[in-house]
Amino acid sequence: MSRTTLNEMQEHLPAILERVAAGEEFEVVRGGTVVAVLTTPRRRRDTAKLRLQELRAGASIGDVESPIDEPWSVHDAAP
Repeated sequence: MSRTTLNEMQEHLPAILERVAAGEEFEVVRGGTVVAVLTTPRRRRDTAKLRLQELRAGASIGDVESPIDEPWSVHDAAP
């Protein structure tokens, strides 16, 4: 991932956007702190899909067999 400052972005925005469109990512730095990341929309969507897959792998479904007409309380639930 490349880094650029706000001043460099102002001077070279068209070239930076071309590189982003080609798949490169840029961290935008202000005062030594990353304030933004430039990436293509498709890349962001792919990253989100991967994150969802990771979350699904660790997810579990609770008790789905209990009758729905029985009263229950969150305090009755097993830890």
